[in-house]
Amino acid sequence: QKDCERGGSGCAKRASVTRQGAQVRQLKQQGAAADAVKAAVDALKQLKLETQTALQGSAQDGLSKNDKKALDDVLLRKMFVVPSFEIYGGVGGFYDFGPPACALKSNLLHRHFVFSDKLLEVECTNLMPEVVLKTSGHVDRFTDLMVKCTKSGECYRADKLLEDHVENFLDQHPDLSAAGREKHELHATMAVLLARGDPSGLQGLRHQGSATDADLSFPIPFNLM
Repeated sequence: QKDCERGGSGCAKRASVTRQGAQVRQLKQQGAAADAVKAAVDALKQLKLETQTALQGSAQDGLSKNDKKALDDVLLRKMFVVPSFEIYGGVGGFYDFGPPACALKSNLLHRHFVFSDKLLEVECTNLMPEVVLKTSGHVDRFTDLMVKCTKSGECYRADKLLEDHVENFLDQHPDLSAAGREKHELHATMAVLLARGDPSGLQGLRHQGSATDADLSFPIPFNLM
């Protein structure tokens, strides 16, 4: 078992023994000819002998080589990963998590988010009625205003950029009057309203980009879906 965990040659031999044993059972169930069954059994005995020799050699060496093929055999044989769409021939590069991997993933997520961060877990529906998307505005319109830095070409959401700008301004001016603070906070909330109405209203609120200190472009609608 330790040799398998290290991905050694003994692990590859174990996988070969498992496959050969399955072939012997299949031949017997199908009523194959005695000669074919005997040849398969002899091959199985030889593989078992080679496996025992490999495990003994590995134990004497103390360390085994990292063998990717052996590790792949273990992951597939123990169903940690399973080729996706395998019943239809499979597609290269796509894998599904098997039962052990799902359990391992669940344990890691719980250990990190629930036990470590003390968060509460919820599980929501995977279906959403159209009326919800209609009410949220996703059906009719799901766009936000985007601005682009004229120097770097980097894009920003105009409303978020404006909110950050106002927040930083208020932090730097703690002695601002209540009326002044209210005015600037109103500008921050105006971004969402202007995005749904007249984008040109944001033109007077343009400011320098923080990353490159370059002008920002005129805001344009951008579909986030």
